[in-house]
Amino acid sequence: PINVVLAIDTSETMTYQIEGMKEAGITFLKGLSQGDQSGLVSFNSKQTTEHSLTTGNADVVNAVLRLKAVPNTVMCLWDAAYYAAQLASSSPTGQRAIVILTSGLDYAQPGRTCSNKTIDDVINLATDNTSRVPIHVVAMKQWARTQEVSRLAELTGGQVFFVESGKEASPYLTALSQQMRSGYQIGYTSSISSGEHALFLQLDHQGSRAQTTQKFNTQTLGSLAIDGVENG
Repeated sequence: PINVVLAIDTSETMTYQIEGMKEAGITFLKGLSQGDQSGLVSFNSKQTTEHSLTTGNADVVNAVLRLKAVPNTVMCLWDAAYYAAQLASSSPTGQRAIVILTSGLDYAQPGRTCSNKTIDDVINLATDNTSRVPIHVVAMKQWARTQEVSRLAELTGGQVFFVESGKEASPYLTALSQQMRSGYQIGYTSSISSGEHALFLQLDHQGSRAQTTQKFNTQTLGSLAIDGVENG
């Protein structure tokens, strides 16, 4: 099953874009299958769980419909992504994902970000062995800090889509929903050091070839102490 947390930006910058983003989110939710779970987080200067993870996706759709942009609010994007990652990591075994629909900017006032968390805090949580949740982002091209948002998506195993308006987001989420339902999961063991890396994958099938490069983040494993075991 798929366990996905949808996070929608309700800051003032989304006033003229939120309806299109909501439509895209609903399109994605309606593409989920029976048994899949979804939840909803809204965010501006604070984060709110509008609906916890549930198989009742129709209830989450109704919660999306009730969202509105909030005047005089700012964008705590990294705090929201971290909050959503915590919620997604609580989901049962299965395919986890976060889908963020946002202006793409962490901003409080000129020269100052809004979030207490950093982008690295989010990446570390989302790539932790106990969490492992890809973060997919749809962001407004005119607002987003494209390098930061791209890094967030790429290093967590997600995808990023930049749009001119919220109305352009639906086709991307339709394609993402199809990919999540029909994709394969490949596992392998590596001895690389911690940090940022890139994986190149090439597939040859019946005379056709497809290839891609995916950035990812690995962490240093902590030490393990076992009480009551003596040397030798």
